[in-house]
Amino acid sequence: RSSVLTTSFTDLELKNESQVECISTQANSFFPFLAQRISSTNVMSALCEATGADITEVSHAVGKDSRIGPKFLNASVGFGGSCFKKDILNLVYICQCNGLPEVANYWKQVIKINEYQKSRFVNR
Repeated sequence: RSSVLTTSFTDLELKNESQVECISTQANSFFPFLAQRISSTNVMSALCEATGADITEVSHAVGKDSRIGPKFLNASVGFGGSCFKKDILNLVYICQCNGLPEVANYWKQVIKINEYQKSRFVNR
């Protein structure tokens, strides 16, 4: 994906290989950000269930904020497939290799929350 992605940025003045790698990583991190959004909604669904709030109404209200928008705000069993988890684990690895353990732990939590939501769904 990196070489295809890099050709999309031919009009940019890329200073060095690290800049190209960061652009590629950020573009590929689109999937982890979606996964994070899904996990955040699922965590709120647990809180809504515990407090008697309706997650559908809460998500609808939050989605009206133009900075957030309505997409990926439906509570669900969590994310699946290969891309989200693979790309998140890639971010974890890159963060660890660059001496950013707190940032790596942040992304690990997205995966943990997804597993938590799957177990909540199965145990209903």
